[in-house]
Amino acid sequence: MKRIIIFRHGEYDGSGELDADGAKAVFARAKLIRRETGRAATVFTSPVLRCRQTARVIALAMDGAETEDEELLAENCSDRAHECKNRLIALAERQDGDTIAAVSHEPNVRRMFNVSLRPGTEIMFEADDWRQIFDRPAQNLISRVQNFSEEYFRSYFIPECGEEDLAKLRGLDFLAGRL
Repeated sequence: MKRIIIFRHGEYDGSGELDADGAKAVFARAKLIRRETGRAATVFTSPVLRCRQTARVIALAMDGAETEDEELLAENCSDRAHECKNRLIALAERQDGDTIAAVSHEPNVRRMFNVSLRPGTEIMFEADDWRQIFDRPAQNLISRVQNFSEEYFRSYFIPECGEEDLAKLRGLDFLAGRL
């Protein structure tokens, strides 16, 4: 089974950096996802600062997933959604694992998958192959959502990071002195 997890970048401050609360919320969500579904091998990200920082937090929660900048995730793909989808498929197909994550911005997520996400939240799709995810996203989302734990859904409203998690987050340079 192939799986793609699409994150919207976390909450950020006026300078465009991921803020401490945003980092904690993303970490808590990504850690639960890892526990529920397994680890993403690669986190593709828009090169915009808040997305790159979100990707680093996700990679940390995924026990060291690789991060890779993808310029197309930064651009507003409103008029090129098909091109954006094909690029994500190509990126996914070159991976060894069955799960990837991507961090992008609201207009791109909405245009490619017809959903709106709050900052720091995600949507997950699962199918037999990568193309099915993009051809019928709603069908592949619904079948997956039914299998999540109550803890996963609660985390949308009350994300929690314990002391061990906070210690890991403090190791990220952009959060030094902010947690």
